Parts: sequence; C-alpha cells; structure tokens
Amino acid sequence: MIVGCHWPVLKGKENIRRFCSEPREFVFRTEELVLKYLRQHTAGVTWREMCGSLGPQLRGWPASVNLDLAFALPSHLHRGIELGYFAATTSNRPILYHVTSAEVHFPPNLSTSVVRRN
Repeated sequence: MIVGCHWPVLKGKENIRRFCSEPREFVFRTEELVLKYLRQHTAGVTWREMCGSLGPQLRGWPASVNLDLAFALPSHLHRGIELGYFAATTSNRPILYHVTSAEVHFPPNLSTSVVRRN
C-alpha cells in the first residue's frame, strides 16, 4: 500500500508498479531530451531555453508551467557535467550548457543509480 498526501491510497502490486514507473520513465525521457537538445544547440543553451523547449515534449502541460522544469533539469545537467558529457560556461550570465563533444555516446541512462526492473 502507498499512502501519499497528493494521491489516492494505492493498493495492489500492479497499481503501485504503475505509480512508481511513471516518474522513473519521466527521468529517462528527460535524460534523452536533454542530450538531444544540447547536441542540436552546440553553441550552448541556457537553463531557461531548455525549460521552454523541453516542456512541451515531456508533458501536455500549459506553456505557463514550463519553467517548473527548473526543478527537474539540474540533476540531469550536473550528472552530465560530473561524467564529463556536458560543460557549463560560467564566465557569462546566464550560464550556457553544452555537450563536450558531438561524438559523446551516453550510457542508456545518466541516472545509473536508478535500477530498471522489468
């Protein structure tokens, strides 16, 4: 059973599996889109630009909430920087993010701490 303050009580393994798989798939999809977007914009992009462009691709939410991705994107960007896949140009504001090489090949998912289970 899962009891949360923003969702109805969930019972049963299948309902819980579905509930848990949705955010996991969101993480994987976001990783794919961040990489694709950075590869397409080799001169670098701002966090704001990514939020505005990736929002419509991730969910069917209104454009007015795309900037809420600012809470989701940092982990993907920082993980990519840690792995040497992304770099941030911090000498100017706003900060620009870019891939370190057009030839970078990512592992299936940047979130290696997340375990996929079928």
